[in-house]
Amino acid sequence: MRLCLIAPIPPPYGGIANWTRLISEHIEKKQQDIELNILDTGTGRRTTEGRSLWDRVVVSGIKMLGLKRRLIREIKNKRPDVIHLTTSGSLGLIRDGLLLKTARKNSIPTNYHIRYGRIPQLEKEHSGEWRYQLKACRLADRVIVIDSKSYACLRHYLPEEKLSYVPNPINLEELPDPGEKRGRKIVFLGWVTREKGTWELLEAWQDLKQEYPDWILEIIGPFQEDFARTLKRKFSFEGVELVGELPHTQAIKRLNEAEIFVLPSHTEGFPNAVLEAMALGKAVVATRVGAIPDMLENCGILVEKHSPDNLRKALDGLMDNAVLRQKLGDRAFVKVTNQYNLEKVIELYNEIWRNNETLCSA
Repeated sequence: MRLCLIAPIPPPYGGIANWTRLISEHIEKKQQDIELNILDTGTGRRTTEGRSLWDRVVVSGIKMLGLKRRLIREIKNKRPDVIHLTTSGSLGLIRDGLLLKTARKNSIPTNYHIRYGRIPQLEKEHSGEWRYQLKACRLADRVIVIDSKSYACLRHYLPEEKLSYVPNPINLEELPDPGEKRGRKIVFLGWVTREKGTWELLEAWQDLKQEYPDWILEIIGPFQEDFARTLKRKFSFEGVELVGELPHTQAIKRLNEAEIFVLPSHTEGFPNAVLEAMALGKAVVATRVGAIPDMLENCGILVEKHSPDNLRKALDGLMDNAVLRQKLGDRAFVKVTNQYNLEKVIELYNEIWRNNETLCSA
């Protein structure tokens, strides 16, 4: 089977780019019956570097047309059996529509993989983004979502046989065994931006540090110096280590030594960092956004976004209760092993690819 994957390739590293790496490496090592070709949709820039309006509109428009030309060449020279297109929404929906029309014009089945968790919000707002998203979904042969709320929402607009709910996978072989916790430590791992909830986290920490002076908070991930200076002017950094970006293995080592993992994001898709924390047996506190409620059901603590008080109470409850931390960490480990293991999730992708491959001859 010839599979054309249209997705970002790292670097820079991010949620979808890491997924691309994971899937492509698995296919290369274990599925020689699949001939994989990847068309890179990456912007080449980190979230923390920002993107100007010129980059987002003009430069992205030029790249979109170039990507269409590359897809046409791919169809002409190698003719894929299936096209798998990932999306993070927003202005990328214009690109999605263009590529899906190109595939349809050439009678090639398409899987349209929605990699963000804002579908219910878009439906509620009924914005232009929602209309573009729905139009793109209807152009595709199969639509894949990563969270149950998006699935429930789109069932009202798409035939059930066209829609699939597939969680993100994690390769447990890449991670160490859950480590012995060293000291009382909370770890945040992700982009250090306001959208990731670092403002609320530090606001919550101001009270927690007074009550738990022997605990520390490590903030790991890339950041802009201007934002870091703003945080340091606003909040006390007593007991806080702003680590910055680390190689993945070093970041995982620090996470493995923690008692608690926290991710108070304003918006998410299916965050790899939460999967990794679960796989390392950590007690997880995260916001009720994207696929996180599905991930942490019965094995973590959910909080509302934009709520430092809600976050403080959740962390307080864990910092004060070692038995609960252990219980949630054990449950998280079992869940990630049973439901999100790469070997199990890849079977779902294969079923979709194989079924879609037959659409043209059906």
